[in-house]
Amino acid sequence: MQVRELKVVLDTNVIYNVSGGQLLRDEVSGQIQASSNHADLLITWYLPEVVRNEREHQLRELARKSLPAVQNLQRVLGLDFGITDQVIIDRLLSELTIKLVS
Repeated sequence: MQVRELKVVLDTNVIYNVSGGQLLRDEVSGQIQASSNHADLLITWYLPEVVRNEREHQLRELARKSLPAVQNLQRVLGLDFGITDQVIIDRLLSELTIKLVS
């Protein structure tokens, strides 16, 4: 029996997630995981670099909008959480790399 192949290219509209800091929406992650169960169909998922970069930009903007609230909380509590714009960028890059590899 010949195994058929389906190639899926994700775009920003499909992966966009307003509610959280995830690279992919839960529904998309679930579909990718479920697709590995098909013995008669090989599904290959592609995330173009431009889409990944757009999602990274969206996540950076979300984090930057939240940064003033974190800084205000630090002042109120007299604590330093060590969260800066650069920490946000570094952490997002690290998380996106981990998600793409795994």
